[in-house]
Amino acid sequence: MPLSEWLFGALVESGIQTVCIETRHAQRFLSSRPNKTDRSDARGIAEMLRLGHFRPVHVKRKASQLRCD
Repeated sequence: MPLSEWLFGALVESGIQTVCIETRHAQRFLSSRPNKTDRSDARGIAEMLRLGHFRPVHVKRKASQLRCD
């Protein structure tokens, strides 16, 4: 199981509102920023979410994944 799926599931189970975003869209948004550091990427993602400039991605629940396997 990829880390993102595990983390998403754990956050949702904890009652934390969670959104997975389209990585290619985020990469294009972040590429316009001059400094490529973890800190500036985190700030850029926070800005994307605050402004609503993101594309949410549907994450299948564990039960759905198990039925498909």
